[in-house]
Amino acid sequence: MKRIFLVLIAFALHFLLVQLGSLFVLPFGITSVIWPAAGVILGLYLVYGFPVLVGAFFSTLLCYFLDEKMAAMPPYILLVLALINIAKFYISRVLAERFILPIKVHLAADIIKFLVFIGPVAAFLPAIAFFAALIWQTNLSIDVITFISASKWIGEFISMVFITPIILFLTQNKFVRKGKRPLASTLTTFVIIVVIYAIYFLLNFLQQSEKEQQFRAATAPFIERTYLATEIINANLKSLNGVIKVNEHLSIKQFSGFTSRIINDDIKLRALGWLPLVLASEREKFEALLVEQSLSSNGIKQLTTTGLKPAAEKDYYLPIKYLSPLEVNQAAIGLDVSSHPLIKESVSSAINNKQSVITPMVPLVQQMDKYTGVIVYSPVFSSLSGAKPTLIGLVEAVFELDKLFFNVHQRTAHDDYSFQLSYGENNVFQSPLYNENNVFKYKVNLKLFDKKATITFTSTQEFERRLINWQGLIVIVISCLIGIVCVMFVFFIVTYNTSLKKTVEDKTKQLVEQNSELMAANKAKNLFLANISHEYRTPLNAIIGFTDIAQREVEDKAALEYLAQIQASSDILLKIVNDVLDTSKIQSGELALESRAFNPSVATQQVVDMLNEKAIEKSIVVETELAESFSLWVLGDETRFKQILLNLLSNGIKFTKQGRVLIKAETKAGEQGMRVLVVSVKDSGIGINREAQEQLFQPFTQAEHSTTRKYGGTGLGLAIVKQLCVMMGGDIKLNSEIGQGSEFVFDITLPVTDAIVPSKSSPASSTENKALTNLKILVVEDNRVNQIVVKKQLASLDLTCDIAGDGQDALEYLAKHIPDLILMDLQMPNMDGFTASEIIKNDAKLKHIPIVILSASVGAEDKQRAAELGIYDFIHKPFKLDELLKILCKYAS
Repeated sequence: MKRIFLVLIAFALHFLLVQLGSLFVLPFGITSVIWPAAGVILGLYLVYGFPVLVGAFFSTLLCYFLDEKMAAMPPYILLVLALINIAKFYISRVLAERFILPIKVHLAADIIKFLVFIGPVAAFLPAIAFFAALIWQTNLSIDVITFISASKWIGEFISMVFITPIILFLTQNKFVRKGKRPLASTLTTFVIIVVIYAIYFLLNFLQQSEKEQQFRAATAPFIERTYLATEIINANLKSLNGVIKVNEHLSIKQFSGFTSRIINDDIKLRALGWLPLVLASEREKFEALLVEQSLSSNGIKQLTTTGLKPAAEKDYYLPIKYLSPLEVNQAAIGLDVSSHPLIKESVSSAINNKQSVITPMVPLVQQMDKYTGVIVYSPVFSSLSGAKPTLIGLVEAVFELDKLFFNVHQRTAHDDYSFQLSYGENNVFQSPLYNENNVFKYKVNLKLFDKKATITFTSTQEFERRLINWQGLIVIVISCLIGIVCVMFVFFIVTYNTSLKKTVEDKTKQLVEQNSELMAANKAKNLFLANISHEYRTPLNAIIGFTDIAQREVEDKAALEYLAQIQASSDILLKIVNDVLDTSKIQSGELALESRAFNPSVATQQVVDMLNEKAIEKSIVVETELAESFSLWVLGDETRFKQILLNLLSNGIKFTKQGRVLIKAETKAGEQGMRVLVVSVKDSGIGINREAQEQLFQPFTQAEHSTTRKYGGTGLGLAIVKQLCVMMGGDIKLNSEIGQGSEFVFDITLPVTDAIVPSKSSPASSTENKALTNLKILVVEDNRVNQIVVKKQLASLDLTCDIAGDGQDALEYLAKHIPDLILMDLQMPNMDGFTASEIIKNDAKLKHIPIVILSASVGAEDKQRAAELGIYDFIHKPFKLDELLKILCKYAS
């Protein structure tokens, strides 16, 4: 009974310890460095004998059969591996009895022989057998198998070297003569094994986290290109929709000519098509037209279970009239999609909801042997003014999911991950190497036209091979050697153990701190970019302000010329700061567009006026050809529109030695009261080679490395232009050749709005000037230089002001004086501007006083917080006199 009891105890204990070790299994599975079962079973076997091995043997077999990867091997292989795995315990006992029985723990030689025989030597045979079995029975690479086998060997001998002595120290046995302090030696050994396991776990965790971040980063370009592909398809459909509305009866030649220009080979678009609404009474005429244009002689047809047949009679049809390119898609001409059994619901949804709709995965008529075809339908409605929009047909974009996503996959770090795309029931597509059981896996949800799609990424074996961490194993082996030394001198290291533990804790803390520093560095980058505006704008305010003042007060021509150079250089530096800040906001998704009525034609002329003097200096002519429709008012962000145009025109002037820069602009009618603004900026400058064009819209990119030295610039302007166009529902394209100049064409989509009638009164009327003279102003500003700038600018308007150094000083001033207006900085010591403003707005005696924010850091959050306090006027540092005058005139009355 005692032996049976020992078998059962050994079986249960071994099984539970294996499950514990499995919690720390390697990324590749199968085994772990943290493997306490080996040391416990060896210790029990040395103390209690053979029944322990019987229980451990059956537990090993059970664990093998429960493990998914091991269970795939033949049963006889598992039986042999289990026997060899148990054999190491027997070998350890035989070696110990023959060479070192009994062990004298006070002798270093005995301890070394004991630890070597029961550890590395005994565990080596199972590791070799395990290596051979994996080579024979799995398709893992040799380096992965080597790493798994080495980890098994190291994990088992560490367990036997440290856990087995603990059991021997705590029990009566023939192997160890108890010393005077068994508890001290036991605790010391236990602490060592725990520390070794902790180091391994931490190293493994940090490496796993780092590789997971690398894996997610590797998939980011795939997601971006997927978004870009859907945007391009949408843009193509919108463009084609607009062409059809303008010319419903366009010819096949016109259709092919237009679509050939917009089809982007990067997304592997198979075809663009036009499907007019054909009434039953018009069918014969339509079919005759197909024959006349040599498109199809089969008329309108429908897809049935037995193939293509002439379409049954019905009230109307939506047949494919044009497809481009025609050669590879001609078989689909005349197909009625409104009766197509697989896609008619998608067609109805597109028409009823007036939006682009993606179909399920279907076999294309022109390629019936594949089931990866997908079609996006977009309805085309008449746009007659005053009339209810009526359906005139559909435009379609045809592509194959495998070609589209394999192309996206090939253009990214495709060796690192595989993917699966799903959108709706049965619409699942995956790459050949996709395996849900791989180490890393995560999902991304996105909108695929009208459907909610999910992309699931899993790591590839190629990527997972990078998880092989030989350095970590070396660290564990070194830690083990240190531990062996500690066991050798177990009676002398009680005090040393505290020092060792502290050293390990310090190393652990250092690793954690390094990880925290990496996270803090990323946070610091965002904080730096958020603060850079304030830190640069504050001194720039002084430079630009004093320059502005000096230009009004100085009459010396040389000095004025110097001041003009300072002004120009300051403007360049301010633009760089703004570009860096805009780039940061765009990348973090914090850039918000305003929505105000403006006239695109007027805004364009204002940009031309701003740069005309610069063009004249280079003998360059800036010409404009603005269509009459471009003067129609729209609702959008006028400042960002000007920023786009300013960047493009500035570049045109910069890179043109002689000749002209031409701005052409027109407006096209869009859907649902929208208007598409199309603007072209063409120069006769140096041009850009095709290789550089592909990277030109990326941040910090310029056509040549010498461009920065010769022409200046940060390479951010065009990247910002690209993002702003996308945010306004459009895009930008470039046509350029070396020596022939460049043409940038951008389009944005904005809502139509009514024109704003300008006020007849001038902001600087005599009445306001009189009121302006009597205006009592309090300036709350902590920077002394900026205090002088504000005072000087106000003095030029015959105004004086009082100064408060921070929010607390302002409140003390307001306790005795009531000004007409407060100019409030935000970032100040003692009390910031928002805190002071909130106190003022909550004071019944002071809340009527208008507050204007005068600060170098006014972001979207600041504006929202100010609006909550009832503050809506802002002056951004650096500011000029006309900005200040405009605000003062507003409150002069």
